[in-house]
Amino acid sequence: MGFWSSLFGGKPRGIVFLEGEDEFECNVVGESHYQANIDQIVGGKTRDGHEHECMADLVPEPDNRHDPNAIAVEIDGLKVGYLSRPHAKVLTKILRSRRLAGAQAKAVIVGGWTAGRAPRMVTMASGSTSQSRP
Repeated sequence: MGFWSSLFGGKPRGIVFLEGEDEFECNVVGESHYQANIDQIVGGKTRDGHEHECMADLVPEPDNRHDPNAIAVEIDGLKVGYLSRPHAKVLTKILRSRRLAGAQAKAVIVGGWTAGRAPRMVTMASGSTSQSRP
């Protein structure tokens, strides 16, 4: 029996869109390790930085050696970090109970100044789940 079958009784299908009130409250962790990917998404550092709104794919990584509940955050197919452990644990429970393969959420990439400020960070909208789709 495969991993998905043992967890869900079959391979999960579809994703769920996480809706919020356009308040970006869920900071992505580990983004400092993915600055090259973030540069590729927003076009590099600029004098004024970026406030780039986009969609993020939330991709479970059940084989992650650090945390079986790990959920990677990907934008345009590039990993930009992870959900925090508490957020990942909650979302993993929701995804498993609904037999879903992942989720999407609105995100914003903030930062990227050339004037020596902090590196970019990725923040996601938080809120309730909405209709899942295949």
